[in-house]
Amino acid sequence: MYFEMCRELVKQGWSLSDIENSSFDTLISVACSTPKKNKQKEVSLNDFVKSI
Repeated sequence: MYFEMCRELVKQGWSLSDIENSSFDTLISVACSTPKKNKQKEVSLNDFVKSI
């Protein structure tokens, strides 16, 4: 479990020293939170039809 949590944190940009220096509760809360997804760019219907 700890290895998987560390892997997720590294994917999110954490360094190993950051992980070692943080409390376990902080690591759990960060690893278990879902990252915010970027909003997709809105495309007008005309542009969408032209792209097809």
